[in-house]
Amino acid sequence: MTPPELFAGALGACIGVYIVDFCRRHDVPVGNLRIRVSWRVVKDPIRIGEMEAEILIPNLDEKFRRPLLRVAESCLIHRTVQNPPRIRISLET
Repeated sequence: MTPPELFAGALGACIGVYIVDFCRRHDVPVGNLRIRVSWRVVKDPIRIGEMEAEILIPNLDEKFRRPLLRVAESCLIHRTVQNPPRIRISLET
């Protein structure tokens, strides 16, 4: 697995954990929950420039759509990407 695939997987897993927690608390069945995360690489500088997470919950009651989107957007990885942390890289010998 490549680092971008791991990054996308972390986003999808984070969203999934938050969604499953919400659904358990509200008795919403999530038996066939699927999350697909895709990304696009851009240049100058080369990086992941766009990500999309598609959440699929068959037979979801419409009243849960907006709350679940808010929950998904509140996951730690999503919030971290939206508000990037300062990253320090050091090299020790």
